[in-house]
Amino acid sequence: MRDAFEYLRIDPHARVPIAVQLAEQITWLIASRRIGRNDRLPPIRGLAARLGVNLHTVAAAYRQLEGDGLVSTRQGRGTSVLGYDRSRRASHTPDVPTFIIGVLITGHSAYFDPFLEALKPSGEQDPILLVIGTTHDDPREVSDNLDRLVAKNVDGILVASLGRPEDPALSESLLEAFALPPIVYVDLPDAPGPKVLFDLETGASKAVSHILGHGHTRVGLITGPDGWPHAAPVYQGYLRAHEDRGLPASPDLVAALPDLTLEAGRAGAEALLNLSPPPSAIFAAGSELAFGAMHAIRGRGMRIPQDIALVGCEDPAEAHLVDPPLTTVRLPAAEMGRQAMSMLRTLIHGGTVRPSSVILPTRLIVRRSCGCLG
Repeated sequence: MRDAFEYLRIDPHARVPIAVQLAEQITWLIASRRIGRNDRLPPIRGLAARLGVNLHTVAAAYRQLEGDGLVSTRQGRGTSVLGYDRSRRASHTPDVPTFIIGVLITGHSAYFDPFLEALKPSGEQDPILLVIGTTHDDPREVSDNLDRLVAKNVDGILVASLGRPEDPALSESLLEAFALPPIVYVDLPDAPGPKVLFDLETGASKAVSHILGHGHTRVGLITGPDGWPHAAPVYQGYLRAHEDRGLPASPDLVAALPDLTLEAGRAGAEALLNLSPPPSAIFAAGSELAFGAMHAIRGRGMRIPQDIALVGCEDPAEAHLVDPPLTTVRLPAAEMGRQAMSMLRTLIHGGTVRPSSVILPTRLIVRRSCGCLG
């Protein structure tokens, strides 16, 4: 494994003092977990020789790191890393704008494209640089990304991925929110601060009600796990559609999967189609779930919508390209991006966001997979 200190580079001609250059780089290595708790920093004399700088310069950098609560120096034992302390870092950071905004998303996908595009500044807005981190819905990666963004002194953060709210790693990050810059949460119903949400309950209700309107009485639901923050509003919308039409909603028609992947959608559809009797229609609460369900239905030699109707969610570009084109609940991701950035700018400039929670309406896009437009 490459020695973390080999990453260090010094520019003697830069306007930034060499000691500050060195301290900032080591801070980044600690925040990025390249240097871990209890690791030792190189001896001052040795690092000075390696970098070709005065040993007093390295000593000054180590003193800055110690003042920031990142390291501890003991006579005769050298300098040990204490770990990254976000609160200490925040208290020693100048309160000046960097024009950098951090964005945390689950991963790079077509779902986030319109959201990210809407974040770009236009007109008279402040110029900003977006720093995008992917978390894969892993709370530890969320926490690590937050540390890195604070280390870069970002002006604010948009968080569109948290993982499971009950995870201890995530709880620790949120408890340290006082040490974070302004944050706006995106598409996270359980988030603890200002947020922009989709009206998933109404969207699910519209989708299921539309299917029931075609005469179906057994409508399956493919959704995420119980801990998934969107599961509750989707399920409530599913129930509401049945209640509005005076029809019972059977619990055995709900397939809750561990994630929202193609494979999960396929497995969910297989489980529903194995029921006796199976549903005559399915609502999948995600585009990947819907496409996975489509594969499972076709794998059984069944036709959509003649043998089973299918409705998805999110409305990706592929929805109108598949055969048959997929009826979906469209989520206004671009509008979510605009609203979230507007809220974050208000917070960055010292304002108060009211209301603290914005809920965006969804829209049912009717195509052939539900049995319409045939």
